[in-house]
Amino acid sequence: MSTFYEDISPFTVFDEITHARHYRPVPGHWWVVISDVRGSTQAIQAGRYKDVNTLGAATITVSQNVLGRRLPFIFGGDGATLLVPPEGMDRLQPALRGLQRLAREQFQLDLRVALVPVQTLLDAGHQLDVARFVQEGVQSFAAFRGDGVQAVEWWMKLPQSPYHLPPGPESEAPLQGLSCRWQLIPSARGHILNILVQARSDRREDDLALALQGLREALGDEALEQANPAGTSRAEHRTLRDCLAYELRYHRSAWSPALWFRLAETVLATLVFRYGFPSVVFDKRRYTRSFRGHSDFRKFDGTLRMVLDCTAAQVEDVRARLESLRNEGRVHYGLHASSEALMTCMVMGMSDGQHVHLVDGSNGGYAVAALQLKAQVAGPPQPGGSAGSALGA
Repeated sequence: MSTFYEDISPFTVFDEITHARHYRPVPGHWWVVISDVRGSTQAIQAGRYKDVNTLGAATITVSQNVLGRRLPFIFGGDGATLLVPPEGMDRLQPALRGLQRLAREQFQLDLRVALVPVQTLLDAGHQLDVARFVQEGVQSFAAFRGDGVQAVEWWMKLPQSPYHLPPGPESEAPLQGLSCRWQLIPSARGHILNILVQARSDRREDDLALALQGLREALGDEALEQANPAGTSRAEHRTLRDCLAYELRYHRSAWSPALWFRLAETVLATLVFRYGFPSVVFDKRRYTRSFRGHSDFRKFDGTLRMVLDCTAAQVEDVRARLESLRNEGRVHYGLHASSEALMTCMVMGMSDGQHVHLVDGSNGGYAVAALQLKAQVAGPPQPGGSAGSALGA
């Protein structure tokens, strides 16, 4: 199996996220797999953002379980974007159809999935590069550069898109490792701020560097890294009843062996994390302290995406700085402030590097911020054009 992504040398300074030297072109024979929840805005208004968030994360979990390896991905709140090597596509498609059926039957939501060959993007004049960012020395996250992701998002949302997952055989969607067992995390500073920033001019790297500099200045003496909502000790595990009720929705059959294994695992986790039972298998304090280094609270896919724990003054400072850059013709942006963060986990093991915590704001988070961004940006991406292209919600 191709090791293209694993062979990329990682970098460790987040402010270099737009630097071209860290990126490698994605091979044309790879695929982009992208998903989103159709009607997510209405679902969020009905108070169902946790369900929307879960299905976005499920696309990543299913893909990695089917292929048995870590894949480069970006989690967007109401969906996800992944890069998949060609040798995995035949096995992945039936599982994704199974996930779509699970979304309809267990969550009453429509999960839209599209598959786009990277070569198709390149032939249309779009760019898609990938890099590996290592956070706090323990967990690596993918970063995408170019307008390729925005183009795929646009193509997926065309009414008769030829890239929609075609009908065919279904298989069980393997969701091992996906969990949503943590309660909403209250802000330590008052506001959880979702931030989306896209460059508008041809000087993308300079524009986004200015945006990052402005964010650091807005946070004052406190480092950007300390604004990670997952770094707080305020995270609390859900009750056993809440966990079991939610876990049942991951399986269509009550007689599935995988369901009974998940229920047993859920009971054990709840006893340890909520009720303080000792664990001889892992150090629970070390595990929860590691959330900070294993969370995707900042990322880049042509759009700078962040979830930061801020004071009210910092929120207004961020807004003013981004608005100034917008007035200068440098960026488009979207913001959404809430009082809590939502954390969805993908846990293959309890050791460093074996778990990832996907962070979003509550009450809509990234999906609501995207509405503001979309209102600032007009029209579909043009081949070879700027990254400031339409971002649907």
